[in-house]
Amino acid sequence: FDPKTNKDTLYIAGGLSMSGTCTLATVDFPSLKVTTVGTVKEGWPELSGTGDGSLWGFYPSQASYKAALVRLDPHNGASLETYYYSNVTEAGSWAMKFWGGQFWIFVGNSIYAVDRDKPSVAKSIMTNTGRNIVGAGVSTCAPLLKGK
Repeated sequence: FDPKTNKDTLYIAGGLSMSGTCTLATVDFPSLKVTTVGTVKEGWPELSGTGDGSLWGFYPSQASYKAALVRLDPHNGASLETYYYSNVTEAGSWAMKFWGGQFWIFVGNSIYAVDRDKPSVAKSIMTNTGRNIVGAGVSTCAPLLKGK
């Protein structure tokens, strides 16, 4: 959501391969038209907004780089700020959501919190939960199911 324009935009990121860059795009409603806006060079992020027009992505730890939280330019996918976390080393599924002034990061079966005011630190909240969380937040598809 961008309070300057009063516009809420749904962003998606992905491509044909999990390695390398991915495409950043928007989804228009109600047409569901997907429009490419740029390229994300660091990998395939889980995306979240913060309600102030900022777009953020989380990347889990990979062989060639550490886990990272990145503020992305919503117009072209460029990295504007990057915070690396050497303590977030789990592999597997990942999800991220901004809620209550913090980024909540779920990776493997562990949970981390990153304060918006201190994004350089990922606090371990819980490890070995016995669950792999692969999505966070409210389903953006729910409004389309109304009346079905």
